[in-house]
Amino acid sequence: MNGNNMTVYLPDTNIFIYAYHGEEPFSSHLSTWITKKTILISAIVAAEYLSGCDENERNKFHALIN
Repeated sequence: MNGNNMTVYLPDTNIFIYAYHGEEPFSSHLSTWITKKTILISAIVAAEYLSGCDENERNKFHALIN
């Protein structure tokens, strides 16, 4: 090991949904992971989330992943 281990999170679609609605602790966790750049978003989660959201939610999600 090189000592550069970092925990990375791969949240499920539900975490994004709960966080979008301001539910804790999901919202705080997601915000922290984004700020620390310790989050990965799978293509499946992105597709699931985007398939069920409105234009406003879609724009916020695209801003998050860009």
